[in-house]
Amino acid sequence: MSLGSSLPPLALYVHFPWCVRKCPYCDFNSHSLRDALPEAAYIEALRADLVAQLAQDATPRREIGSIFFGGGTPSLFSPASLAGLLDALRIELPIAASAEITLEANPGTIERGRFTDYRAAEHFPRRRHAQSVFTRGAGAAA
Repeated sequence: MSLGSSLPPLALYVHFPWCVRKCPYCDFNSHSLRDALPEAAYIEALRADLVAQLAQDATPRREIGSIFFGGGTPSLFSPASLAGLLDALRIELPIAASAEITLEANPGTIERGRFTDYRAAEHFPRRRHAQSVFTRGAGAAA
């Protein structure tokens, strides 16, 4: 048994530092979007960084069991861009067929149709989680 297969799977976090506006409670490295989102350039920079990091490391690749796209607001990126990033990750890393892939999306910054587009790309599982959900009138998080 190789070292890569005898160890538990890894989780991968991919950071997207832009938001529509910086929330007062957020301590993450995130910034209000002031100009056009540098979508294509950032996805390419992530891919190039991954390739460069892997080229420096001869350790056997461990399976990825979970991928979390967080930030910031990664749902500002188009479904096509995120699908392209997932394709690049799958080329470079052993991602489990059952891997959980989570996309952080802030309420009020995503259109309902975008979730359909993410799902249509068949890159994201058919599960949804909300960062926060408030019931009108109850004042409590659900």
